[in-house]
Amino acid sequence: KVQSADDIRSAFSALAPGEVISYGGTDRDGNAVSNSFVVTASSTMDDLLAQIKDTFHGMAAVSVNDVDGTLVVTDSVGGASKLSMTSFNMGGTDHAFSAAETGYIGQNVLSVGKDAFFSVDGLAMQSDTNSASGFISGVTLELHKASYDETVNIKLTRDYDALATKVDDLVNIFNALLRNVKESTAYGDSEKGTTRGTLAGDMTARAVLDQVRSVFKMSVNATGASEYDTFSKIGLATDIATGEYKLDKAKFKEALTGSFDEVMSFFITRGYSDNPNIVLGAYGDDTADGTYEMNETDAEHYQIRRTVPAVGDWFASEPRMGDVVTFKNGPAAGLSLTAPAGGGNASFFFSRGLAGHLELLIDKLTDTQEGVISLRQKSWTSAKDSCDDRIATLEQRTESYRLRLVKEFAAMENALNQMQTQSNNMMSQLGYYSK
Repeated sequence: KVQSADDIRSAFSALAPGEVISYGGTDRDGNAVSNSFVVTASSTMDDLLAQIKDTFHGMAAVSVNDVDGTLVVTDSVGGASKLSMTSFNMGGTDHAFSAAETGYIGQNVLSVGKDAFFSVDGLAMQSDTNSASGFISGVTLELHKASYDETVNIKLTRDYDALATKVDDLVNIFNALLRNVKESTAYGDSEKGTTRGTLAGDMTARAVLDQVRSVFKMSVNATGASEYDTFSKIGLATDIATGEYKLDKAKFKEALTGSFDEVMSFFITRGYSDNPNIVLGAYGDDTADGTYEMNETDAEHYQIRRTVPAVGDWFASEPRMGDVVTFKNGPAAGLSLTAPAGGGNASFFFSRGLAGHLELLIDKLTDTQEGVISLRQKSWTSAKDSCDDRIATLEQRTESYRLRLVKEFAAMENALNQMQTQSNNMMSQLGYYSK
């Protein structure tokens, strides 16, 4: 660690807006670092500490000593360090720093940690942990005991069983969806003792299932030359009785062993060119699978057309942005490629793969604005609101009819009372005249 010789906190408090703090040194690997901090009316000591940490690439802990206000910069990564602070100027005043080793002394330190040094194919490597990753793509080396006088041969093998298990998990997820849809959309039969599903009569769930099934049955073959262009060719089978899928793991592993790249291309998104100057950058929801022919028309544009599965029309790119060309129309809509000026013509292959098509479908189905599920939920909500409005209207009409009947009954009762009174009077008069 490095630590200032005097109180930096007090010196910072004395600075006026506009004054500058400049500093420099080396990071833990010995690379030169430097920066400047301009004080503003709202600047705090924490702002300065955060900037210093960023300057040292986030690999240093920066703090102020609570007792004496000194600035402390400590390497936060284990192993040997070349971290230093060679200059620190605040508003024109230099402040000295001293270095001290940490982690080497103390009653709780059993041994000093050191970096691991090794070589791969003759290239020297260094790691600050015994789990060395990033040196070989996709591989983490667990380093244990040093072997100074022998060469260690590392053999990398593909775990076909693990891949088969992952694909089988995907198949089981589809089967779970199938069973759920069957159960929720069942009409029920009292004679057979089956229960009516909560979505009986609604076709949305069935439509979702059919769309997912169509992806499992689709052909994925950007070049038109792959032997394994459908799921069934690498082990997927259908149970005719239930409609569920089953993965033949033996057939799947046989395909992996014989044509690993082709099988992987069936599942994953890939884009590549026969011209090393042209590299896939990004793609959109509308980018279609296929083989494309690309011609460089001028320093700013490419034109592209799809040739597999069928020859299509030419579409021009947008003007080149740096080395990137983007297409907004046609089957290649949304496709961005790194294609520097003068890069030449090429054939380009793009395949979204089964996983990519599933992801695209699920995103569309679950879109909160335009997705099928969201739209159906909105339709149900609208229908419910309409029913509520209808119920309210009928209740209002019923109440109005009840009040009218009450009023008419009261009027009728009043009329009957009047008739009774008149009848009594008349009978009384008749009795008077009969005497």
